[in-house]
Amino acid sequence: MLPYDSEYWEALFKGSIEGAIGPLDCEFTLQGGFIFSGDNRLEYEHQEPVGTLQYGFDLDGDVGGWSIGGDLWLRYPVDSLTLPFLVRIDYQAKTRDGDGAGWGGKPGDTYGYEHEERSFVIEVGGGVDKELAEGTRIAAGLYYGYLHDTVDFTLEEFAGVSTISYDGSNYPAHTEHQVRLRLAGEREFSPIVALRMGLGFFYGWVEEDYELTHRTLGFTDDISLNGSHWGIGASIGGSVKFQRFTLEPFVNAGYQEFNLDGDGDSVGGGVITDFYEMDKIRREWSIGGGLSVLFDLP
Repeated sequence: MLPYDSEYWEALFKGSIEGAIGPLDCEFTLQGGFIFSGDNRLEYEHQEPVGTLQYGFDLDGDVGGWSIGGDLWLRYPVDSLTLPFLVRIDYQAKTRDGDGAGWGGKPGDTYGYEHEERSFVIEVGGGVDKELAEGTRIAAGLYYGYLHDTVDFTLEEFAGVSTISYDGSNYPAHTEHQVRLRLAGEREFSPIVALRMGLGFFYGWVEEDYELTHRTLGFTDDISLNGSHWGIGASIGGSVKFQRFTLEPFVNAGYQEFNLDGDGDSVGGGVITDFYEMDKIRREWSIGGGLSVLFDLP
């Protein structure tokens, strides 16, 4: 994995427009932003054997980047049903860099570092929203998502006339095809009390490739992983109306698991010199809650 220590400010914007085309309700939202006044730092130290410091470096640089995206909602009413359809696209790019001198066993060497992340997401799907009875609604949606993320980095060491260069052109390149199911319900028990619930599940098919080239020594490590990414989440909340204000409490919880494995090799001079096996597992639990207070102004 690639470490970094970054601080930056980001300016964001968001705008929406909605209207109707005959019976079709339309809503479009555009959002994005850019990074400014960013600082980045990369520290490294080499120990050989472990516990015996040989050399290292501390590189200072900048952070930059931008993002753009939007979503389009279309809702078509059919009798007591509403058929919603969604298209969402997001793109983000972020760059980090740094340079500086080495220390320890390589005090005269200088280093340069560049690190770029790019993320592209597209989601499409639709569903149904139905009123079962007065004050009771249910909704369900099925969505397909495509996620593609890449991380590129280069690290160069300048030692007199020689240069040591590492090039991770895809470190990693992550591609995921994802299916999401979303369920929601709302029940008004009275003009004062309402209950809302939601349930979501997703499953993704993942490919992830790592490629690292040592240009000076002339070898390339290439590792390919495959596996799954799935998760489930639920939320429950409601609203209680009083004379001049409304309380809206909620709680939510979720779990997701990321499980990949694969193999690869190291090739130098056209000859395979090493073989690799790699497992990548991440499990996450989350739980949250909150309370909104809405005031009715006279």
